[in-house]
Amino acid sequence: MITEEKDRAPEVFRGHLVECLAHFGEALGRLAPKFSKRTIMARQPMAQFCGVADQAVGRWLSGRGALPIGELMFKCTCFLNLLGYRIIEFENLPKVNRVLFELVGFSVLTAAELTKLFGYSEVSTVLKMLRGQMAASENRKDKMWEIMRDKKGELEQKRSDARQLYAGAVVTIGAESFRAVIKLMEVLLILLEEPAPGRLSLSDQQIINRLNSKCLDLLSERRME
Repeated sequence: MITEEKDRAPEVFRGHLVECLAHFGEALGRLAPKFSKRTIMARQPMAQFCGVADQAVGRWLSGRGALPIGELMFKCTCFLNLLGYRIIEFENLPKVNRVLFELVGFSVLTAAELTKLFGYSEVSTVLKMLRGQMAASENRKDKMWEIMRDKKGELEQKRSDARQLYAGAVVTIGAESFRAVIKLMEVLLILLEEPAPGRLSLSDQQIINRLNSKCLDLLSERRME
């Protein structure tokens, strides 16, 4: 079964996409002063996942810029979902729509590829169908289930890889662990900004991955208490 509840990150916040972005922006704001190098670094996981510059993420989180649209909205939603956000627009979709939504969000298929598979002429049409804004014909519903079954394994692998890479890279967790992870992130950011000669031999990504593992261990210990 795809996207089983037990495999999902603990719920951090529930709301519409704009509300979840605002909450995420506030969480990052606690990590670093505005316009600092730390702010840019804190936005990098989301920027990397979505394939955009960190300035674009900054606009999304500021509440002053345009929200992500098209495939970027799908990617943004899937990234926040990895962190424990429950985005109402996504949660309310039928199962098959959610899975195809994730196929786009996790870059298993592009919207252009799905457009061709469903026989549409415009990418915007297939995106509307996946968001539940347009009804699909019976033939296209059957095609949706077929694609879901065919791409199940690939999606699960992509999701697992992304969870390991990104799930602990930013602080968006429950209050019981927030302060402890803040301290860990502060140490990481100091190391990456001002590495002492001879003391930092790991790459930035290796350090982030180790921090991810530590954060997830910490969360598991807290939940078992």
